[in-house]
Amino acid sequence: MSTQSERDTPTVPAYTEAPTVDSQNFQSEAHDSKSRFKGACSTIENIDHIPAEAEAPPSRPESPESSENFDPEIGGEGNGGTYHQGANADSVAEYLYKIWDDSVRPREFLGTDSEDGIEAILTDLQGHSLHEFISGDDPLRPIIDFDLPKEKFDKIEPKLTGKEIQNLLCRAFSKTCREIYPEWDPHTLTIASSSNKKKMSYHISTFGLRLKNIAKVASFTKLVRDKLPVGLQADRIVDNIAKKSSFSLRMLGTPKVIEIKCEKTGKITYKHERVKKAFFPKDSPVFDFMLRPPNDESPEVDSPLLVVPEPPSILAR
Repeated sequence: MSTQSERDTPTVPAYTEAPTVDSQNFQSEAHDSKSRFKGACSTIENIDHIPAEAEAPPSRPESPESSENFDPEIGGEGNGGTYHQGANADSVAEYLYKIWDDSVRPREFLGTDSEDGIEAILTDLQGHSLHEFISGDDPLRPIIDFDLPKEKFDKIEPKLTGKEIQNLLCRAFSKTCREIYPEWDPHTLTIASSSNKKKMSYHISTFGLRLKNIAKVASFTKLVRDKLPVGLQADRIVDNIAKKSSFSLRMLGTPKVIEIKCEKTGKITYKHERVKKAFFPKDSPVFDFMLRPPNDESPEVDSPLLVVPEPPSILAR
């Protein structure tokens, strides 16, 4: 085993911010910084910048440390927490919190049992594309993963502005929360965004309740989708990432990795773009935007509305 400081882990170049190029009816104009979110379906601040694209680190060659057979190692202790690194999800299965790093090749998984361990990962791997890995049947927060490319936006009928779409999403999510849990507090709503001039991209969740398992989250997502206009209900717009037995969600403050293959040479390079930022509330910690954060005492909620389809039966011959 070795410490994190001994590993040669590439880092992502620092981000700079560039002003947005407005597109009519796609991105709303920036609001005054004093504008507030009033309840679950009032106007929210709009993004007034997009991250400049940055070159991702090159693929790292295969090494004994990153092979499938190597044992998890103890990571850094920069914030007083430790974490363990492994080659796949199974190698960190024993830990409560699992994060995978999409900024190195092959991908690496990191596991920890503490809040300090998560903070150590975020500190040591600052600038990397880090994803919270969700598996198993433990309770988790509901999530809406919304992606709307401009070319699809332009075809929506009736026409909607970016501001109207934001409010429709907030209303649908908030109404569903109240339907399954009337005591839900709208001030626990969280919205993260990695939108730019080419795509509206939001993760909407709440730290005010948890659902029993991934299947219940999938049912919640369907309830929210059904409340949206038909033009926004497509699977590729409201992605039900919770349909599977496991999935991952990019963490706040981290970029997305884009793979680029040269048609002539076949060479693959990587680019980092669209850093995920807090949209509402602006100053909340990263744990408010996680699905299974440490020390989550929010109520576990169930409802007859959260219908989970029975698995298909196998008929005897």
